[in-house]
Amino acid sequence: AAVTAAVMVALDAWQGRSASPEELRRRALEAERRQHGLPSGVDTATVLGGGILWAERREEELWTSPVVSSPEVLSRFTLFDTGTPAEPTGTVVAEVRALKEQAPHRVEALLERMEAATRLFRRSLLGSEEEDLLFSIRTFQRCLEDLGVVPREVQHRVRQVEAAGGGAKISGAGSLSGPGAGSLLVYHPKPEAVDHWPFLSELRRFQVPFADAGVRVEAPLPSSENGQP
Repeated sequence: AAVTAAVMVALDAWQGRSASPEELRRRALEAERRQHGLPSGVDTATVLGGGILWAERREEELWTSPVVSSPEVLSRFTLFDTGTPAEPTGTVVAEVRALKEQAPHRVEALLERMEAATRLFRRSLLGSEEEDLLFSIRTFQRCLEDLGVVPREVQHRVRQVEAAGGGAKISGAGSLSGPGAGSLLVYHPKPEAVDHWPFLSELRRFQVPFADAGVRVEAPLPSSENGQP
């Protein structure tokens, strides 16, 4: 979603035009559909809007709203790369969908636990309850593991993070076979402790701000004489 939106905005800027947010959303969703099949629209909404968004579907429509968070809490998160997933997002999503058809009650129970954990996480971002924040991250991660989208190698790293007093969950679709599963979001009450964990030292660490602004043109691009790239 991020690459799609960035390419579209850059191309528009190159051609000397600016698409409306609604047009960008429509085009980005169409690109995601062609790549993944049935995207939720959450990634696109986040990339375009920026910040931390609460998203839920109401009567087949995706509704989003800003989430208030504590900068101090956000500063305790770190993002790592566990490696490129072995399968594309579409394949992982299709596998989970097939699992839901085979075991609907089990998967529905997991989804309900994930929703409850997400709601607790949203409340905890204000920084009032440290234990609730850790519990929500750990619970959501366990549910992802039960859905089969977290390879054993990544699960092992997550258990090590938890044993050290933190919490971690994959960010993205995950992977069916591993060893990598994409991004790993790590939280610890004392983020400086993460610097000394040997079990994460071999992973690439992303130096990125959390809750940053959405897609934007940071420098003007000259358009060609005929308006074409």
